[in-house]
Amino acid sequence: MTSALLLRRAKRSAPMRSVLACIAVGTALVYLAGLLLGLDQVRVGAGLAFLFIGLGAGVWAHGARFSAQSRVTLTIVTGPTVLVLGSMLMMSTTLWVPTPAAAALAVAAAVSGALAWFRARRDLARHTSWSARRAAGQPAADAPGAVPIVLMVTAILGMALCIGTVVAIGPVEPQFGGFLLILGLPWAVGFLAVLLSLVCSRRATELSSAVSAISLLVVVMLTTALLYEGPRSPSTVKHVDLVNQILTSHTTDSSVSVYNGWPGFFSSIAWVAEASGLEDVVAFARFWPLIIGLIRVVVMREFLGRIVRDPRAAWIAVGFCVLVDTIGADYFSPQSLGYCFAFAIVAAVMSSASARAKVAMILPVSCALAMTHQLSPYIVGLMVAVLVAFRVVKPWWLPALVLVPAIAWTLLHSGAVSAFLNFSEFGRAGNFLPPRTVESIPLVRIPEVSWSVYGLVGGILLLVAAAGWVILERMLDAVLRRGRQREDRPPLSLGLAATATTATGLIILVLTPYGQEGIFRAALFGIPWLAGLAVAAFATSSGWPRRSTLVAFTLALSLCWLPSYSALDRIHYVHPSDIEAINLVTRDSNGGADGPITLLLGDGDLPTSPRTKDENVDFIERLELGLPVQQLPAGASVDAHVADLTRSLDGYVGPFEADVPVYALWSPAQSGFGEAYALQTESQFAELRDAFSRAGYWKPVFEKSGTVVFQLDVAAYQAWSASSAV
Repeated sequence: MTSALLLRRAKRSAPMRSVLACIAVGTALVYLAGLLLGLDQVRVGAGLAFLFIGLGAGVWAHGARFSAQSRVTLTIVTGPTVLVLGSMLMMSTTLWVPTPAAAALAVAAAVSGALAWFRARRDLARHTSWSARRAAGQPAADAPGAVPIVLMVTAILGMALCIGTVVAIGPVEPQFGGFLLILGLPWAVGFLAVLLSLVCSRRATELSSAVSAISLLVVVMLTTALLYEGPRSPSTVKHVDLVNQILTSHTTDSSVSVYNGWPGFFSSIAWVAEASGLEDVVAFARFWPLIIGLIRVVVMREFLGRIVRDPRAAWIAVGFCVLVDTIGADYFSPQSLGYCFAFAIVAAVMSSASARAKVAMILPVSCALAMTHQLSPYIVGLMVAVLVAFRVVKPWWLPALVLVPAIAWTLLHSGAVSAFLNFSEFGRAGNFLPPRTVESIPLVRIPEVSWSVYGLVGGILLLVAAAGWVILERMLDAVLRRGRQREDRPPLSLGLAATATTATGLIILVLTPYGQEGIFRAALFGIPWLAGLAVAAFATSSGWPRRSTLVAFTLALSLCWLPSYSALDRIHYVHPSDIEAINLVTRDSNGGADGPITLLLGDGDLPTSPRTKDENVDFIERLELGLPVQQLPAGASVDAHVADLTRSLDGYVGPFEADVPVYALWSPAQSGFGEAYALQTESQFAELRDAFSRAGYWKPVFEKSGTVVFQLDVAAYQAWSASSAV
């Protein structure tokens, strides 16, 4: 490589390196100032910004080899990678010093950023000859005129209208049918403006397309975070409890051994929380889908840029991913971070970097992924193996960079995953089915359940149809030897490899259903590949009317997205009152071998956590008592049903003891779940609550926002039981 070309690359990369250097220095210094001066709010904000962004910026503000997009992606991925590896090192050595470690990294990042800034300014000021400019080649100029500015302004104003509408109306209780019924026309107009700014003009630039795609992500994620007071998914609270365990004891101590074997995500968040002074991890988890969504958008742009050459088309494909991925794996969970690691690895594998550079980029992220999630590394390893088999990437040993760390870590914790591997399940057709509840006859599920399923399946099928058209066209070109290669079409080998890669998740399902969640995992990893192929079906650089097909396709995806993403908000978001109720019953521990005992009166997930190894808290579902949640026959006595539940609970746990607290929890979330999935009508479930209130031996001890906790008066129950037996 000539020195003139190196000079040209250094000058071209200097602006982005200057920006990253400023981010590294700024976030590091502000964090250190907040830490040393006791400015709590400054410390929290700057700490989050430094640990997630500034840390990586201090590393990748150096060097001239990488493009601006690749540099940003490496910056975004480096922070979480260091957090996982560093926190795991602190846990394994029992030397838990997150704040001093973060402060030391901040000092190093500030120094590194300052050096990078001076070097970038020096490179920017250097003169390059005409021959060097010609040898390096000139990038395509952005589209001239005011159109890109208009598109960016439209996207920003649309986003502001959506968020402003949410702030003006919220917070509210989630309901069936979704938030559009609450937010109405103003939010819909803003959303449509953001959507059209992404796809409606052929004169868009990469910058305007990026602003539109990011605005779309912000609208999708921030709408529910601001509108509802609770985080998404009851499992969020379980994961927050694991983070708090690490903050308290510097290790995980769960009765579910998988969490103890793969705590990378929890330890990294614990490092962030302690170093930044973040006290309310639940509030942080509420906005986690937005945080991880922004990381995911950057990673997806890098990955999709390996499939489609036009950067504007790559951003449109990112928008497709946002609209189609309604599976909900972006809540506060290990898989949300592991997903970003996974596609960062695939993007690095598909890059044009040297083998040595690929090892340097992939291996640390692979190690972090291996410590974060059990299943994702193997799906990624299969993806890379498929790409190698189709000769899309080289060298041949690249899959080992992902699989070797994953296998080694799994062998070290083989006892934790043995429950997920059962030879009797190998190749079973049921592995490919999602979990299912059995309805009570003659009840039927509410329409919103079908809407959510049809929306997800419809969005995926639209991507499949568009991607299939692209592959068919490329195969016809090859068969008929047309010899043409449109820039917006991927090569046939890459297209076939991408098609095969979408099925890698299904291979895992042959071995294990992964708690009946594997089918969602398979779809989740296939969507980006389909989006990258699907966007190539449309002429993104053409004018109307040819571009109208892209607009119509995007609107169709949005129509699938809305019911799939939001129709079941009533049961997908945590009620804060449920969290308070769970905390109430778990705190009432007598420190002995037994109790407290809590009977969950409904079906559906609640924000409960698996007990620690020395904890004695029991949550008992009605199915364990042989009295599952179901619609009672007409004329059946609900009061008698309460007596049956209490007697069954007494027999299940052994005779009630006066010093062991016994509770029953009635939740509006479970009421909605029963109604949605045709287990029991909400009216009859409310009658059950009222019957518990009437029973002389159950006393309400907590009532808030519909959640009720009853406590058993053991003496009163024993007296009633004795009198009823006479």
